[in-house]
Amino acid sequence: MAGILVKPISGLLDAASKTAEGIKNMSDDRSRKSNSRVRPPRIFYGKYRVYKTYFENDAIVIEFLYKNISFAVESKAYIGSFPLASSKQNPQEISILAVFEEGITLLNQKMEANGLLEFKEIKAIDHVEQGLKISLAKGAIYVPNWNDDLNRAICNLLNEIMM
Repeated sequence: MAGILVKPISGLLDAASKTAEGIKNMSDDRSRKSNSRVRPPRIFYGKYRVYKTYFENDAIVIEFLYKNISFAVESKAYIGSFPLASSKQNPQEISILAVFEEGITLLNQKMEANGLLEFKEIKAIDHVEQGLKISLAKGAIYVPNWNDDLNRAICNLLNEIMM
């Protein structure tokens, strides 16, 4: 007779206990999970903002530029980035050339950039021995890179964009 009263009450208490335990575990999981990304976000390329195959280097560059550079990266049409090693002896010392349809920016080894150098400010881009020469109205900028094949490819791409 006592079982008729005890069993339902025991079941209710057990259900309440399991529900409370579930709520506690759910809040613990949320506090353990951080809001940080597993990988940088996929990015859009070009003026039509198309997706391409995920390329982590581009995603890292764009994420860095969004967070740290003064010009409005989100309004620029991103094309791609190129790692540039100033010498064959120290390939880990790289700078990064980020290319947009509007211009370029160069991140040095300390990940500092001076802003966007717009194509309308550039008179010519030439492949020179172990680097690129960017001619401006007043002077020129030399961008060292020991990989001549990459230099030629970058030069061709930039001159095509500037046309």
